[in-house]
Amino acid sequence: MTGDEEELTTWTLGGIKSAGMVLEGACTTSNCNEFARFDLDALISRFGADWRVPATLPVRCSLCDEPLKFQLAVLHDEE
Repeated sequence: MTGDEEELTTWTLGGIKSAGMVLEGACTTSNCNEFARFDLDALISRFGADWRVPATLPVRCSLCDEPLKFQLAVLHDEE
């Protein structure tokens, strides 16, 4: 995963994890509504806790192959 400085969010992988949130990507195609949830522990192992997440993730939608946008979610016990 890479991203230009102007495309980076203020969130780091460690910050997302310590806030109790999960990292998701939402498809940019209207009416697609596909999203992906990422394994924070695996990303932290690969990139480090201080890695800043880009606004447009370098991942494509599994349904329509369009880019996924950065999104955070809070999990509840009844997930």
